[in-house]
Amino acid sequence: MENYQAYIKKRFSRVASVYDATFVMIKKIRTAAIVIAGPIVGEKVLDLCTGTGEIALACARQGSKVVGLDLSSAMLARAKRKNGAELVEWLEGDATDLPFENSRFDLVIISFGLHEMPKQWREKTLQEVRRVIKSSGRLIIVEFVRPVEYVGPKWLKKIGYYFLNKYECKYFQEYISEPLDTVIQSAGLKITKRSSLIAGFMEVITVLPS
Repeated sequence: MENYQAYIKKRFSRVASVYDATFVMIKKIRTAAIVIAGPIVGEKVLDLCTGTGEIALACARQGSKVVGLDLSSAMLARAKRKNGAELVEWLEGDATDLPFENSRFDLVIISFGLHEMPKQWREKTLQEVRRVIKSSGRLIIVEFVRPVEYVGPKWLKKIGYYFLNKYECKYFQEYISEPLDTVIQSAGLKITKRSSLIAGFMEVITVLPS
């Protein structure tokens, strides 16, 4: 796991300065995720793998009490320089060992974080989410759809996954080789809704404690 941490910190220190400008489309997807999450005014929200903080800031502007946690200090540094950053509690930390008491949050969001993790890290992260989320709470996951679950045109599938395999992190192949449903269920959580986005390549998954 130490190797994983070093890999992620190095990977995102390289792209932090250009991340928001390069991934404009992802910002729109994350906005959609907040809409799907439903009313969040006054809720306690944890944005895991917060990156440059777009989701955390959007939730805070809607009146939530937000914590944004990420492993990359470089990405957090970008988040802390944005307008409204003072509304969020920013923490550099490990998603597999969250520094919070049980049942603290109404809503947890993980946006494009799980495919960046090796399997054991994904499993432990979701177990920690189950621990810190309230029994009445919910988890929103924004992620890539596995190729075997993609239902769009074959030519688009070929092009899309060619570029994803080429430019995504080294754990991406492992991520798409196994259904995320299995890891979610083993953590004591259950999927209640899936919303497809961006020509079917990405999805927003609504998850509740089981």
